[in-house]
Amino acid sequence: MPTRRYRRLQLLALVLTGAAVLRGQEKVVPVYHEPHHRMVLESPSARILDVQVRPGQTSYFHTHDSPILYVQLSSSPLRVETLGEDPPARPAGRPAATPRQPPPGGSAEAPPRPGRVSSTTSYVERPVTHRITNMGDGLFRLIAVLTRLPGGESTTPEAAGFTLTPELANRWYRAYRFSLAPGETTTSHRNTAPVVVVQVTAGRAAGAGATRYELTEAGRWAYFEAGEDHELANTGEAAVEFVEVEVRQADR
Repeated sequence: MPTRRYRRLQLLALVLTGAAVLRGQEKVVPVYHEPHHRMVLESPSARILDVQVRPGQTSYFHTHDSPILYVQLSSSPLRVETLGEDPPARPAGRPAATPRQPPPGGSAEAPPRPGRVSSTTSYVERPVTHRITNMGDGLFRLIAVLTRLPGGESTTPEAAGFTLTPELANRWYRAYRFSLAPGETTTSHRNTAPVVVVQVTAGRAAGAGATRYELTEAGRWAYFEAGEDHELANTGEAAVEFVEVEVRQADR
């Protein structure tokens, strides 16, 4: 009959074996199932992810296979490791909130604008599986919009119901930037494409459509389906800036 000591040794061996198996088999998930890329909305048109990686944290390997748009909220140097490739020698990027030191007699570089917008569209043709590690001492955070639509090229912003000039435009997205003064409200309107509104500065606002949204800090967002009447109001005491993302549909 096995002794208690023998049973403990058996259990320890199983634990060590299991750990070795886990080390040899990296977990790979779709980007919207990766814990640091928290999916906060899924609709027939789009997925919205709130991406947060704290200092020292590493994500699972995750796969990108569709176009994506990013609204940056805070930055920190990242190490990006592509599955099957050697790790990079140095991290990419630097904290957005840390301006460069000025040269003698010069002036400091201003930090990037809040809510900087970028987009990667190559994933639809060349999927990528990678993981990221926050190598800095600040939070890396962004709101990501993944389209589930085929995109389009011919519809103009005016035809889609927008009055602003897009800051970024490609086949799958157009992004617009606007601000509201205290007490200011947009007119009630509707767009022919789904819309994600992301708050990128501090303040308070409310969005009204099929559902009412309270926007109380940078990183809050509101989603409106195509053809849904909606408006946005600044309910605070300071100006608030937003990025409005048009998720483009197939040309009609």
